[in-house]
Amino acid sequence: MTDAAHDRLARRQAREKARMADHLAELAGLVRPLPGQASVASHNPLQAAISLVAEALGFTLRVPTLPDNASVRVILRAAGCRYRRVALVGDWPAQAAGPLLAFYGPEAQPVALLPAHRPGAAWRIHAPNQAPRALTAADRAALQSGAVQIYRPLQARLGGMFAILGFALDGRQLDLTLIGMLALAVGLLGLVVPVATGYLVDTVIPSASHYELLQLSLGLIAIAIASAMFQLTQRFAQLRLEGQADAQLQSAVWDRMLRLPATFFRDYTAGDLAGRANGISQIREALSGTTLSSVLTSVFALLSLGLMFLYSPMLALVGLMLALVLLVTSAVFTLAALRHERELAGIAGRIDGILLQLLSGIGKLQAANAELRAFLCWSQVFARQQHHVIAAGRIQNITETIQAVYPVLGSMALFASLAFLLGDDAITTGGFLAFNAAFGVFLGGLLGLSQTLIGVLNIVPLYERARPILEAEPEVDFNKADPGELTGDVEVSELRFRYERDGPPILDGISFRVSPGEFVAIVGASGGGKSTLLRLLLGFEQPDSGGVYFDGQDLAGLDVSALRRQLGVVLQQQHVMSGDILRNIIGNTGRTLADAEEAARRAGLDADIARMPMGMHTLVGDAGDTLSGGQRQRLLIARAIVDQPRLLILDEATSALDNATQARVSESLAALDCTRIVIAHRLSTVREADRILVLSDGRLVEEGSYSVLMKQNGLFTHMAERQIS
Repeated sequence: MTDAAHDRLARRQAREKARMADHLAELAGLVRPLPGQASVASHNPLQAAISLVAEALGFTLRVPTLPDNASVRVILRAAGCRYRRVALVGDWPAQAAGPLLAFYGPEAQPVALLPAHRPGAAWRIHAPNQAPRALTAADRAALQSGAVQIYRPLQARLGGMFAILGFALDGRQLDLTLIGMLALAVGLLGLVVPVATGYLVDTVIPSASHYELLQLSLGLIAIAIASAMFQLTQRFAQLRLEGQADAQLQSAVWDRMLRLPATFFRDYTAGDLAGRANGISQIREALSGTTLSSVLTSVFALLSLGLMFLYSPMLALVGLMLALVLLVTSAVFTLAALRHERELAGIAGRIDGILLQLLSGIGKLQAANAELRAFLCWSQVFARQQHHVIAAGRIQNITETIQAVYPVLGSMALFASLAFLLGDDAITTGGFLAFNAAFGVFLGGLLGLSQTLIGVLNIVPLYERARPILEAEPEVDFNKADPGELTGDVEVSELRFRYERDGPPILDGISFRVSPGEFVAIVGASGGGKSTLLRLLLGFEQPDSGGVYFDGQDLAGLDVSALRRQLGVVLQQQHVMSGDILRNIIGNTGRTLADAEEAARRAGLDADIARMPMGMHTLVGDAGDTLSGGQRQRLLIARAIVDQPRLLILDEATSALDNATQARVSESLAALDCTRIVIAHRLSTVREADRILVLSDGRLVEEGSYSVLMKQNGLFTHMAERQIS
C-alpha cells in the first residue's frame, strides 16, 4: 500500500471514529449533565474549551478526530465556524459581546470566558473538566491578551420566519423574560386608571373628601412614575436584545452566503442578492425587539376587557363587537396592500441590481455616450415601483384614517348603547366613566396589536425573497473528506459538462493528467471551454459525467474549502479589493509584510510598489481603479502565490503585461515548487510549458510540447501562425 493510500485509509478511519463519537454524544445528551460539568469530552483541552464556548452560544461543536496539536484555526474550520481574534484590554468585560475562548497563565491553558448570566453578576471562567467560577481580578491579570470570538453558524435549513427569530433570540431568555415581565407590569398598572376614575367620581367627589383625593392623586403619580421606569428598563432590555440578536443573525447569514456554491450566484445580481440578505435582518427586526414589546404591551392591555365585563357585561359585548369590526377591517385592507408589498419587494431587488451595475460601469457608459439609455433602463423599473408605492400608500392612508377616527366612533357607539339599550340605573356615572377609560385602554391595545400584525404580514414578501438563501445547499460540506496536503497531482477523466440540461455540451469527454511540479498550458479559441474546465477543477460547477481527481481523490467527495486553501488562483474576472496593497496580497492568510514583499517581487510588482507614496500601505481604491491593468494582474498573481500553494491556476493572468514584464513574471513563477495550469491566448506565454493542451469545441484535439505541436501542422500551428503574422 502506498503512503497516499495509507493516509486516505487513516483519514477514513478517523472520520468513522468521529461519527461514532457524535452518535455517542447524542445518546449521552439525553441525560442532563451535572451542574458545572461540560457535556463534551475531549482529550484535547483546546477542543474542549472551544466546545464550552459553543455550548454557551447554543450549539454543539462537531469536529472529526484531529491531532492533539491542532490549532484554533484547524479545529474551527473543521467544525465549520468562523472566528476573529480580539484583544482583552481595558474594561473588556463591559465591551465583549459574548463568550470568548481565552488562554490562562504562562502555559496558555485554554479556557472559556462566559458572560454574566444575570444583571450585576460577574463573568465566569470555565476550564475544561472543572466547574465554572467567577472571574476575579487575579484571573483577569493571568489571562493572556489575545482571545478568540466564535460565531455560531446557521443550521443547514431554517424552517420559516419564526425559525429565523428563534435562531436570533437563542440564548436571550433572560432579556425575553425581563421584557415580558415588564410588559405585564405596565399592563396591570394600566388597569388602575379606570378603577381610580370610577372611585373618584362615585366616592371621592360626592363625599368631598380632600384627604382621599390627595391619596388618590399621589397613588396615580406613583403609578405613572413606576410605569415610566418599567418602560425605560424595558427599552434598555430591547436595545440590548436587538443588538445581540442582530449580531448573531447577520454574521450567520453572511457566513451562509460565503458558503453557497458559485452556481447560486449566477441566478442573481449582486444588488438583488444584497437586498435579499439584508431582508433577513429586517425580518428579525420585525419579529423581535420593539415589535415583540408592542405585542406584549397590547396583549396585556387587552386585560381591560375583563374589567369592562366587570362593570357592564352588555356594554362589554358592544365593545367586543366594535373590536371585531376593527380587526376585520384591518385584515381586509392589509391583505389588499400585501399584493403591492410583494411586487415592491421584487422590484426593489431589480432596482438594486440595475443601480449597482450602472454605477459600477459609469465610466463605460460615459465613454459610449449611453447615459440616456441607462436612465431609460432605470426609469422603466422605477415607474413600476412608484405605481405600487402609490397604490399601497392609498390603502395605508385609508387604514390609518379608520384607526384614527375609530376611538371616537367607538365612544359614540357606547353612548348610544347606554342611551337606547340600557336603563338609567344600569350603571353609575363613575362606573360608566371607568368603563369608558377601560374601553380606551382596550381599544388602544387592539389598535397597537393590529398595527403590529400588519407589520408582521408585510415581512412575508421579505421572507419569500430571502428563502432561496436560507434553503440553498451550502457548497462546503464538513462531512466530506479532507484532501490532506496536496502534492500537485491532478487528473481529469472523461469530463462532460453543459450549463443547461438541453444546451450544447461545453466539455465533451476531456481526459488528461498533470504530474506534480509540471507546467501545463491550455489554449484554444474563445468559447472552446477553457475557463469552464478551470471552474470544474475548482469545484464551482459539477460535471454531468466523468471526474476530477486530486492526488487520486475524487473532487466530488472532498471538502472543497480545504482543497482551495492549497490552491493559488487568478481568474479572468477577478477583482482587486478596496483597501491597501498589503491587505490585498495577504488577506486572512496570516502572512507577514515580508511574505507580501516576496510575493510582490515574484509577481514583478515590487518596483511599482516602491514608487508608490505609502508603499505596501498605499490604498488602491474601489476595485483597484487607481492601478493600471498590468498592475492589477500582478497584484492578483502576488495574492495567489503568497501562501505558497501546491497548485497554481492562472486564467489569462498576464494578458495585460508587456512582453518584458511577462517574461520576468514567468521566470519567477517557474522557480516556484508547485504545479501550474495556465490558460493563455498569447502563445508566447506558454512557450516554456512542459505540455500544451489544445481545446476546440469542448474537446481535447492536440497535446504536446510547443516544439512538437508546431511540427504537427494542426490547430495549434495555425493559431501560432496567425499570431506571428
